[in-house]
Amino acid sequence: MRKLIPVLILGAFALVIAHQEIPAFADWWESALFPEAWQVKNTCQQAAIKQSDNPDYARILKSGKVHNTEKGTYIDRLVLGEMDKGGVEQKIEYTCYLDSAGVLVKLNRLGNKRPVTSESDIELSPAP
Repeated sequence: MRKLIPVLILGAFALVIAHQEIPAFADWWESALFPEAWQVKNTCQQAAIKQSDNPDYARILKSGKVHNTEKGTYIDRLVLGEMDKGGVEQKIEYTCYLDSAGVLVKLNRLGNKRPVTSESDIELSPAP
């Protein structure tokens, strides 16, 4: 039993790192363990990509944070990277409201465009 404890601890650290560093793993994890939250995030992400200036060259940088409201769901901190007319990737933050059935009610495009110069630029300041 004592030999198993370090393996379990190592496995737990590996899961945490994989969740943070591998978007496909994080997506799978959320869809398996939190399917309702994953579905509303996915709805919001697809709507944001469709609304972007250049949907063919848009990608999700931050998947967003889900908050329950009285009659639905609110998602903030969804960040897309999208290519502008000059070929430079800009990061754009979005928020979404969905009703209790998961239907998009409102999609908001926030803030000014800022160029993404490195992966460390993906971090945003905390929401007010």
